[in-house]
Amino acid sequence: MADIDRFESTLYLHVLNTPTQKEITKMRRETLYIERLLVMVVGSREEMRVLR
Repeated sequence: MADIDRFESTLYLHVLNTPTQKEITKMRRETLYIERLLVMVVGSREEMRVLR
């Protein structure tokens, strides 16, 4: 589930049904990867610079 705070430009991702730490870690990695892809597609030059 996702919540968007438009005023703060923040996306909150709620992960459900993750009973093990291994699954939580996997979801965190996948989320960071998707975040990186989104910044590369719609991010500002400054945001892309921060990725490097």
